[in-house]
Order: sequence, then C-alpha cells, then structure tokens
Amino acid sequence: MIQKTFSTSTGYLHIPVHNSRADTAFYVEVIADGVTRNEFLMNLRVSEEIPYFYVAMHTARYNASEVTLVCRDENAPDNLFDGVLEGRSIGEEVELYPNLYQEPYRQRIHFSPARGWLNDPNGLFYQDGIFHMYFQHNPLANQHMAVNLSWGHATTIDGVHFKEYPDAIMPRNSLLHVASGSAVVDKYNIAGFGENAIIAAYTDLESPSYLGRTPQDRSAGQNIMISTDGGMTFRDIVKDVNPVIPVSPYTLKWRDPKLLFIDEKTLCMAVYETYKDQNCVSFYRSQDAVHWEFCSRNMDLYECPDLMQLTADDGSRHWVLYGASGRYLVGKFENFTFKSNGSEGWLDYGNACYAGQTFNNYPSDMRRFHVAWLCDGLLWANETSYDLMMDVAFNQSMSLVCELSLCKVDDGYRVFRKPVDTLRDLRYDKCSILLQDHLPLNFPCEIIFPLEKSMTVAIDGTGFSYDENTRTISSTSGRQYKLHRTDVPDVRLFVDRRSMECFIGDEISLSYTNDLVQKGIMITCDDPPMAEMWKLRSIWE
Repeated sequence: MIQKTFSTSTGYLHIPVHNSRADTAFYVEVIADGVTRNEFLMNLRVSEEIPYFYVAMHTARYNASEVTLVCRDENAPDNLFDGVLEGRSIGEEVELYPNLYQEPYRQRIHFSPARGWLNDPNGLFYQDGIFHMYFQHNPLANQHMAVNLSWGHATTIDGVHFKEYPDAIMPRNSLLHVASGSAVVDKYNIAGFGENAIIAAYTDLESPSYLGRTPQDRSAGQNIMISTDGGMTFRDIVKDVNPVIPVSPYTLKWRDPKLLFIDEKTLCMAVYETYKDQNCVSFYRSQDAVHWEFCSRNMDLYECPDLMQLTADDGSRHWVLYGASGRYLVGKFENFTFKSNGSEGWLDYGNACYAGQTFNNYPSDMRRFHVAWLCDGLLWANETSYDLMMDVAFNQSMSLVCELSLCKVDDGYRVFRKPVDTLRDLRYDKCSILLQDHLPLNFPCEIIFPLEKSMTVAIDGTGFSYDENTRTISSTSGRQYKLHRTDVPDVRLFVDRRSMECFIGDEISLSYTNDLVQKGIMITCDDPPMAEMWKLRSIWE
C-alpha cells in the first residue's frame, strides 16, 4: 500500500497526470478524518519521460486539516504520489497551468472547463440573476472513461462569460459515477429545507470494472440531492433514501432525470427508460421530493429528456418535450400525461448539439434559455496524435447559449432557436467581405449575410445547402427545414476554432464541429453576396 498525507490549508492538490488510458491508471482513495470520502481512477505520472499536465483536486471540500491519498495496488510504485503538490486554485497557479485558456485547441467563445473532460449539461437553473450550469465532468482526465464523472459547475450572468467553481457533486466511490440530471429551485419549500433551496436529481451509473475489479451488484437509479448554499455543494436529501427511484440489477441503465414544478405542491420527474425493449420517457410525481409515483410514459424518445411549457407568439400555451437528439414534440401535458398535437421538429439541424437542456426557474414563459454539449467527435474519439491530446487537457465544449421560443406557423407550432443577444458585446473590428470559395477567417468571428440565393456552406463537406425555389434548408446531417417566414432571412455564422454554429432568420440553428484552423469554410454560390464580418473577443480575456 502506498500513501501520502497532505495539508488542506491552501485548498487544492495539483496532480500530474498523463494521457487517459485505464490500463495504466491506479485507484486512489481520498481519506479525511479517518473516513474514505472519495475514490478515483488516476493516471498519475511516475516517469520523467512521460508528457503530462496538472489537474486539480479541491481538498477544502473535505472540511479537514489534512487528507491522505492511498493506493492499495500491489504494483503501485513507491513514488506514486511524489509529484502531487499542495497549492491554490488553478487560476492562481500560473507555473503549473501555463497558457491557461489560451491553448491552441481551446474554443474562444464557448465554455470549456479549465481541466478535464466535459459532456452533457446538467442541473441548469436560474436564481437571483445568475444562470447555474452543471455538466458531466471528469476532473482528473481528458477522456470520459465512465469513471470519476462528477457535476462540474459554472455560472454566467450574461450567457457568454462563465466563472467555474469546484465540482458540486462527486461520485461516492470508483464503482459508480454521477451521471446526468437536473435541478430546480424549491420556491415552494416542498422538500422542507427552506424556500429557494436547490433540489437536484441525477442517476448513479455503474462504472466499468477496470484493472480486474469485480462489478458490484447494485441498482443504478435516480438520486435526489439538496443544496442550501445556492448550489455550491449538495448532500443526500435524506440519509440512506437514495435511490428514490431504483432500478432492478442488470437492467438497462434508466437515467437522466428532469425535474420541474407542475404547481406549488407537486414536482414532476421525466426519466429516460425502456419499455418492451423500446426507448421511452416516463413521468413520475412527488409532493416531497422523496416519494415518487409512476404516472405515464411516452415512446420513442432517447436520453436526457426535457419538458417545458411555453407561451407561443399567438398567446396560446403549449408543452414541449424532447430528448438528447433534439427532436421535439409540441402538445399538452395533463394529468402527468403528454399528448402531441402533431407539431414537431429539431432544436438544431446540424450534427454536433447533443443532450441539450433548458434553465429551470427563468421568470418568463415566453422564452427559455438552452445550452447543449457541442460534441467534438474528433477529440472525443481520441483519434488524434498524442501531442494533441496533451493540448486538450480540457476536452470538449458547450454550445453557445441560445434562446428558445414557440411560434405559430402555417402547419402548427415550431420551436425557434437563436443566439443570446449579449453575444453582440464580443464584436469589434467590422469589415465587409465577398462570400467566395475559401473564406478568409479570423478566429473567432461572426459572419452575417442575406440568404436570398441558392448556396452551400460547408466545412470539409459538412454543413448545409439552401434552395431558393423551395426555401428549404438541407443539412448534411440529413435534417431538412422549410423556412416559414417570407422575408429574406439573415444568416449568422459563429466561427470558433473547432466549430461553426449557423443561425438562419432567427428560426433555426445548425451546429457543426471540425478543425477550422486547418480547413476553413467553403461557400459555394453562383452570385455571392457581400457579408459583414466581425472579429469576436475571446470570452477568456
């Protein structure tokens, strides 16, 4: 057994790790006051010849004067913890984190964590002028690995600039990880922890049994947590009550609970499940956030459900239900049963936005704010060079924060998606350009032009085309959309170092990821129009 004790007086430990491969990792326990508080799988650097980067462990969270790191692997080298350093937060340790937020592959106008892997947004809520965004986060590695996954935490006031905090919910041990979920402000105090406490729901998922460990026989299920400090930290709502909605052992991993208030006495939870071997979203209700009753299910929706009520531009009120792919249905939600009215579409018509969620508790029902995982497939698959993976110690990013609204069209209702207005504050140094084959770009930038002619906009063959005769947008994702408004729409392209997000006529968005630094944008049009191009300030400045 290898162990080493550290002081927590400076608040953090800084741990040198190398590229994330489970077969070279070690299980490490974190012990405080004689109790194992967490256990992680870490690729600690033990050789001077291995490239590495530092990740941070927030030790102040343990409320103890010291913590001990312990590895019980008989093959662990004696110097396993020799490179671990006590220190302050990441932003204060410039020598350990050089070039932070300026790395070559860092997105400039999209949120990404200082360190670690990111995917689904979780627990989105609005309170006292602040948007809280949690997210799937492996804080100790640059790959997902289905282990160590926690709820990272960041806040924003304007939907553009973010402040990152220590992870709010972390896995109890290495056999489980904290999967996706949601949060809601308990403004009616149904949980009994005071008005405006935060109720969170997430799924415990079994982690892979790396390094020969035996799988545990434990039901994954939906857990309820409570926060009384504004969402900075969470604890079990009742001791030994979780999971409040258990899952039988060895069944499919039902997951991704979405919380919302139906009225001042009743909470609803929408959960991705399966029924007769088909995907579905099931609805539960509770009046205390602890005891839950099954109500109904809707078939053919997969992962990360969201359910919200919106007032349309004609004054009528409707419910919108969607899953991780962004396919949505418009209809009624009565007696905890959703019925579609036949209106449907996609929140995004590209191929990169996944598992998007909206912020609970925003005071207006005319609009909702939405953010999604901007899935960067190249970096996710780790099909890049070893040196590149060292540069992406912060792997993946979020989409731009967008505004959703419900609009009446000629054949029903559609959810429109457009970028938040505060993105305009990033603009500077405007110029006029002619849209032509290879567009000269600065990163990041915004390009605006009228869509009045048939054209194709693509990165390395990925993008969309427009047919002026049918007013149809066709994406290389296979999704199509016919513009409903009759005026000539503007196209706004937000171009970052690894993505292009296209917004057309304040109706639809199309998001794509690729290596723009290497490939650039190709625009094909017989009669290319003039466009405005704005340089955009980095949100990290």
